[in-house]
Amino acid sequence: AFSPSAPQLLNPSASKFVSPSIPKLGRATTMPRLRTVMAAADPAQLALDFNSQNKESRLKFLQQQAIADLQLAVKNYENPVFTTALIAGDDVLLDLIHKAELMDKIKIIFIDTFHLFPETHTFLDDVEKHYGFKVRKR
Repeated sequence: AFSPSAPQLLNPSASKFVSPSIPKLGRATTMPRLRTVMAAADPAQLALDFNSQNKESRLKFLQQQAIADLQLAVKNYENPVFTTALIAGDDVLLDLIHKAELMDKIKIIFIDTFHLFPETHTFLDDVEKHYGFKVRKR
């Protein structure tokens, strides 16, 4: 544990400060199974696997948090509206609204600047079909 009066040492293998009163335990005593797996596996592959698992976990958490925020907005506001111009961030939010099952509770308004490529309108049609709704065009 950290004590302001105890001298702090830098542990080079952990890249953090540790108290000298805490004994450093090696991998062999704390995680023999992990040591065996690490010895047999490619360290680069282990890092990729760990990062992939960490990424998936983080994305799942962020999705749950965003959905909870959308549900809170619908609960607290009488007439929630989402405007979209079909840019990348808008598409992410549309997907989250759909996953939160709020498509019928949030008005989706498409902002048409009258300077859009024909492909944008085709993409809008595809999005409407995919999520099963019709946008209000403004």
